[in-house]
Amino acid sequence: MPVISNTDTLLLRCMCHGHVLEISVDDWNDVPTDFAISVWNQSPMPLTFWDRLKMIWTLIRGKNLDAGDVLVTPADAELIVEFLARQLKECRLKAIESQIKNHDLFKSAE
Repeated sequence: MPVISNTDTLLLRCMCHGHVLEISVDDWNDVPTDFAISVWNQSPMPLTFWDRLKMIWTLIRGKNLDAGDVLVTPADAELIVEFLARQLKECRLKAIESQIKNHDLFKSAE
């Protein structure tokens, strides 16, 4: 999978160019704590009436719809591991900095 971006968010495009794997850090607060992993379908195929009817029938029977797969090569797996390791290190540093800023001992010195 060719890498689209790997700074704050890792985007890997599937070789079929139909899917993108996105891994990003959830930074809603000052200290990022979670990772968001998404699979995007870039080229949805138009569904026929019968395809839609089959999907509805599958759901009515209480079964799950099939999901697409994203194949990861060993080189891509290494990129994912490197990205996650780098982001975890940054998250830990930001958490430590946040704890230092919020500590009472350092607040009284300012």
